[in-house]
Amino acid sequence: MEKMKVLIIDDNADNLISIKALLNNLEPDYKILTAKSGIEGIELAVSDSPDTILLDIQMPNMDGYEVCKRLRADNRTSSIPIIFLTAIKTSAKDRIRGLEIGGDSYLVKPIDEGELLANLNSMLRIKKAEDKKLYQYKHIISSSTDLMALLDDKLTYLAINQAYLDAFNKTSEEIIGRKPQEIFGQEFFDIFIKPNALKCLSGETAAYSGWFDIPTKGKRFFEVNYFPHFGENDQVEGFVVNARDVTLAKNTEIELQNSEENLRTLFENSRDAIFVSTMEGSLIYFNQAMTILLGYSWDEMFAINISEIFTNPEDQFEFLETIESNEYTEDIELMLNKLDGSTIDCILSATLQKDSNGEITGFQGIIHDISERKQTERLNTVLFNITKASVSAPNLSEMIKSIKTALHTVIDTTNFYVGLYDEHEQKIITPYASDMFVSRWMISFNNLHR
Repeated sequence: MEKMKVLIIDDNADNLISIKALLNNLEPDYKILTAKSGIEGIELAVSDSPDTILLDIQMPNMDGYEVCKRLRADNRTSSIPIIFLTAIKTSAKDRIRGLEIGGDSYLVKPIDEGELLANLNSMLRIKKAEDKKLYQYKHIISSSTDLMALLDDKLTYLAINQAYLDAFNKTSEEIIGRKPQEIFGQEFFDIFIKPNALKCLSGETAAYSGWFDIPTKGKRFFEVNYFPHFGENDQVEGFVVNARDVTLAKNTEIELQNSEENLRTLFENSRDAIFVSTMEGSLIYFNQAMTILLGYSWDEMFAINISEIFTNPEDQFEFLETIESNEYTEDIELMLNKLDGSTIDCILSATLQKDSNGEITGFQGIIHDISERKQTERLNTVLFNITKASVSAPNLSEMIKSIKTALHTVIDTTNFYVGLYDEHEQKIITPYASDMFVSRWMISFNNLHR
């Protein structure tokens, strides 16, 4: 087990010898370090990290108060307990001054053995508690993949984990005891670290996120959180920094946003009508193509129910029955009503929509206008039937009747007539017209072309 180290700083060589002998007599296991000046004592404190310092106040060049001030200002020595030694009885004012600059206790020479031992034990317990607290913190954060650091209220690094060191390609010696602006530069410190650190030191948590250039990883997206570090009496003694690399999640988010934007562009520019509806038929969303297809304005579309646009109730029943049983419908041919009263032939495909709990909230669908295709199919059927009639009809009267029946599927044939043109006479005759108006029109036509 490592011996406890006690540093004695006194310009009087006899005092050093006597105090050292006294300590060796009280606790032979102590490792005693001695320094004859304030400067030498500071150097030993930095290099050897003693567990307690016995510091004489009356010294030339640099008195004990100034030495204490410098030790407390250096993060490497700021937590070492300091016991002031004085050859004269100190006033209350002097004691207050010593405590304000960071001293922990006073002993008056000649030193009482029992008082010295009690003070040393008290200081060593404090030092052990502080070391244990710091060790526990280091142990907790050492295995974390997040970048973690502990800073004091003077914004000085006390502890960091390996992930932090690896990210910035630093050693602990290059960071511990230094301030963030020395690591990241003044501009970064002023913009990101200082305002959040000050907020944290007031007892609040703080957070920010963004893209940062990491020396060993390149451009990465970090979520950074600051948490107050409370000491005794619930006083804020510093803060903990936790920086988490969420670049993968951020890139995924960006890709999703881009995909959503691309889908939105496709949605808005689609020539097919696309809509989202509740199961009751209320429209939640639709694209511009749907308003054009059905002839409604944007506001009018929100006022209608999906059931209103089905021409045949049987089609609506089939659609709802299919989507509820299969959770989707594919290429159902049906007719829909337009605002002007006309109808259009369409293909409807839709899928159910569900919330995060799996509850059905509605459906989304695509309507493709096939009116032109259906009209072409009907015309082709008419032409086929006309051709068939011209070949199979037993006489001209039956042929005309078949032609009229076939054409009636695509046009109104109420006033349908067949005229025969005689090239030799250059006349049109209507042997099957009973309407006098048509007969008069044919006579006028023939007189005009004589």
